[in-house]
Amino acid sequence: MQKRLIALVAAGAIYVPTAALADDSTVTLYGKINVGVESIQATGATVAPGNPGDVKSRTRVTDGYSYIGIRGEEPLGDNLKAFFQVENLVKADGPGGNLTVGAANSNTWASRNSGVGLRGSFGEILLGRWDVYYSAHVPGGDATFVRTSFASTALAILGGDSGIGGKVNTLPPGAVNTAQGNCPVSAAIPVACAVDFGGRRNNSVRYASPTIGGVTGIVQYVAPEGTVDTPAGTARDDGIGAELRFQTQVVFADYAYFKRNDLGGVVGNDSTANKLALGVRFAGFTIGAVAERLKHDVDSNAQTRLFVPVAIHRKRDAYVGFLAYAQGPWSVGGTYGQAQKVKSETGDLDQTGAKYYQVTGVFNFSKRTNLYLTVARINNEANAQYDFFNEGGLSDTTTIGRGADPQTVVIGINHFF
Repeated sequence: MQKRLIALVAAGAIYVPTAALADDSTVTLYGKINVGVESIQATGATVAPGNPGDVKSRTRVTDGYSYIGIRGEEPLGDNLKAFFQVENLVKADGPGGNLTVGAANSNTWASRNSGVGLRGSFGEILLGRWDVYYSAHVPGGDATFVRTSFASTALAILGGDSGIGGKVNTLPPGAVNTAQGNCPVSAAIPVACAVDFGGRRNNSVRYASPTIGGVTGIVQYVAPEGTVDTPAGTARDDGIGAELRFQTQVVFADYAYFKRNDLGGVVGNDSTANKLALGVRFAGFTIGAVAERLKHDVDSNAQTRLFVPVAIHRKRDAYVGFLAYAQGPWSVGGTYGQAQKVKSETGDLDQTGAKYYQVTGVFNFSKRTNLYLTVARINNEANAQYDFFNEGGLSDTTTIGRGADPQTVVIGINHFF
């Protein structure tokens, strides 16, 4: 009896104030579960010391970046509202066997866009973890990004692991990874090759303007929590992103910018990204195009700490085109993309380009459920190492070799709730 009374009192203590405060507030549960059966491989790897070979053909069940979230808002008066969002990655199927809570790669709270803020006639300000730059082009034509498997998106060659920086430990110590530029391959100095071309960033302060005439402006600052003092000076390790978006039912245009400073606690290790996307919709058709330029600079100050023989100044351009058609419950679309070779002041990096091909068909059972089929391929040049994006990539379970060409066929079910 005593235990029952204690339980009732505790429940009442929790319930009563919650009910009193929640009169005008709303809380929504939402998400997406996307799982497919996939045949995937990567063949044609360049034969070279330390370079991983081909990835043999395999069949697997692939999670298409499923997620679940909670969002809500509360009116505060005078057209002012408080809002929040907590969004989590859900691995409906993942690499590494049967995952358990606490295991590597298992689910974590607030692993995706999560934060709290205020919105009103002035626009919206948010604090927390949020996307910056990398998916800004998606509404312009890469619609399969959200409607089907993440393998079928041009993010395979846009931003991210672009070949300008990154993978520096795939060759023997002392060797130079020509696919990545002037980055010596050594466990002691990988940080000089680190780049940041956008993604989901912690320490974010984000402002979005009200939409006027279809135009929205966004500014996002990544606060310098990682500030450190080095022999070369103070490394702030901060970032600034900006986006200008124009969208109507017919036309889409988006310009996005992101600059990361002193990445990895290295003074002068900076990366810059610029992207322009254009799209138009008419008579069931969607046509879109994206142009992107990425730059990576490491100035001479960084060399005093990292012992890199020369300063790094590199850039890489990429271009993507989309075409899709929808009729009734059916839609079909194709994507072609081309990543140019990495260029450097010390000489262009030969055979570092890639081409991306993708065709997707979708049957919509309803507004929330669809069945999709995607065929996609990346043709890497001899020193390129592009892979499918994130959860749909072979790199989810293994590392492809330079020059290998990933290819996939996946049929899956996508349900939004």
